[in-house]
Amino acid sequence: MLNAMSLTVLRQFFMRCLTRPFPAMRMPDSMSGALQAAAEGKVALNPAVPRWGRFRGRLNYDRAKCIGCGMCTKVCPARAIVFDPDTEGQKPRKVMLHGDRCCFCAQCNDVCPVSALSMTTDFAFASSGDRKAGTLRKDTGKALRLPFQKEWLDPKPGEVEEFLPPELPEEVPAVSAEPPAPAAQPAAVEGK
Repeated sequence: MLNAMSLTVLRQFFMRCLTRPFPAMRMPDSMSGALQAAAEGKVALNPAVPRWGRFRGRLNYDRAKCIGCGMCTKVCPARAIVFDPDTEGQKPRKVMLHGDRCCFCAQCNDVCPVSALSMTTDFAFASSGDRKAGTLRKDTGKALRLPFQKEWLDPKPGEVEEFLPPELPEEVPAVSAEPPAPAAQPAAVEGK
């Protein structure tokens, strides 16, 4: 039984493509052959495509210019800009950028009164499997501590607990390739 969608799909099998695929007659036999032909001047390579002047790439934050007004945190639809918990109680408060959440709308760039935020033309976010690269940008010069890690901190930093057993053996037996000697069997208790 054919419905309207099935007929549309069948009709599309026999239609010509609207886009033009890369012509097979210009396709090189091998990539090394194409590079060699380009080096000899037989083939012209396509020039790099210029980027549009208002291209929006990675977000750049100038920490020195920031006055901590919080306009960027209010206007960000993706919640990619949040107040830095380490600067709580300080004036001016600084912000943290979450590059993995950013939707590149540039609303924060437009609303910043001192132009502390700007959009760069850096668009290549690919990395070699290191997911930490570029996801969180924070310019403090010290180790990053997230807010939920406060509960992990030692409440009594001056006191050190001893986790080792009180008596450690002087020597630890080495591992050998020989099987261990059979242990002596305990004597059977009579009467039970």
